[in-house]
This record gives sequence, C-alpha cells and structure tokens, in this order.
Amino acid sequence: MKKMFYLTKYNFKIFITHKIDFFLNVLNIFINQIVTLTFIYITIKNLPSLNGWKINELVLIYGLYLINKGSADFFSAGIYNLEEYIQEGFLDSLMIRPCPILLQIFSTQFDFFQLINIFLGWGLISYYFLLDIKKFNIYAVLIILLYQFISVLCIFFLKVMTMSIAFWTQTGYPVTSSIDNLSAFAKYPLDIYNTFISSFLTFIFPYAFISFYPAILILNKSNNKKILLLTMMITVSVIIISSIVWKVGLKRYESSGH
Repeated sequence: MKKMFYLTKYNFKIFITHKIDFFLNVLNIFINQIVTLTFIYITIKNLPSLNGWKINELVLIYGLYLINKGSADFFSAGIYNLEEYIQEGFLDSLMIRPCPILLQIFSTQFDFFQLINIFLGWGLISYYFLLDIKKFNIYAVLIILLYQFISVLCIFFLKVMTMSIAFWTQTGYPVTSSIDNLSAFAKYPLDIYNTFISSFLTFIFPYAFISFYPAILILNKSNNKKILLLTMMITVSVIIISSIVWKVGLKRYESSGH
C-alpha cells in the first residue's frame, strides 16, 4: 500500500505539470457532462417517461455510470501502455521484478481527470436521494460501493483481454477503445434497448453492471438475489477468461517486441 501511495503521488505530479492542458481538459469534461445531462433532461421533458423510467431514476443511473466508469478508467489507464511495452520489448523489465506484471502495469498510470466524473457522479446520486429520501439506506450505500468495486474489476480485465491482442498483432488499442465505447449504452436504462443489445451488454461485454443493475437493485425493480448472483458469475467469468487470454498471450512475447 505504501508503494501504491508513492506511485499515485508521483503520477499526480506528472499529471499537473502542464497546467494549461490540465485546465482545458477539466473544462472539456465539465462541458461533456453538461451536454449529456441537458440531452437527458430534454428527452424526458418531451416524454412522460422513458419506458417507465422517471427523470430522477435516470439521474440515478447516470450518476452510477459516472462513479463506476470513472473509477474503472482511473485505475485502468495504465493498461494502455501494454501495447508500447510489447512493441518496444519493455515488458522484460517488468518480468524480472518480484511483483505481478499486471499489478506493475496497473500502477504505471492513473487517469486523474476521472476524479471529476466520480465527484459529479456522487453529486447526482446525492441529488437523487434528496428527491427520494426513502431510498437512502445502508443497503443502497453498500450496493453503490459493491458495484463500484465490481466495475473496476470488470472493466480493467476487459481491457486486459482486449489489449492482450497486441501479443499477436502488435496493437490492441483500436480494439480496446472501440469496445470501451460500448459503455456509452450504460448511460441509459438497459430495457430501452432490444433483446440483442441488452444481452450483449450483460453477457458479452457487461457494461450494464456499471449502472443499470445497481440502479434496479436500489429501486427494487427486480429479484435482488438473482441480480447479485448474476453479477458475481459474470465478474468471475470476465476475470477468468481475461486471465487465460493474458497468460496465453504472455507466452508469445519476445523480448525484441517483434
């Protein structure tokens, strides 16, 4: 933990080195979130409900999305360096250290801009509970924290799996970035999509677990035990499959990177 603290501190100092770039990126994040929230507001203002979802419930879903996706992206930024390590042969230096390679890659970079999204997410969730104070209880808090942890695990290992393609093709970023863009579907309730998309976002690339499923648990819109069991099964499956792909790919690695 002490090493992680110093690594995080070191990365933060690098992060704020270019102050103009830093403030421009912060401004860009705020503008993007304002645009998205405005779009949601205009949509629901012109509709009585979105497949039964009210405006305050959409605020909850989007707040969960910001917290969980933001936390996952904050911790998984380092995995994008894997492509360079493979191409340049830098993975050698990580392999000889007495520490798991993935843990070292994990700690090479943190996306501190995501702290803004996390802060905004908590603000939206707090706003939801102010509107419906009856929903605020220890169970809701535990669900939020549980799915924040699960989101970090799922998205990190999804990125590990897709970035591992670089062991075969020398590049994995385009695939990883394209798949990660699917998370945009999680800004809205899963049941507004058709069966194919909802199944795809649950069982193949489970981005629905970063917002929709924790929301329906908090709102008691489904069988809680089944949802929690499904969550655990999908999370474990993602970790196992990603670990297998990672290990198979690592065996193909050559020091030259070619």
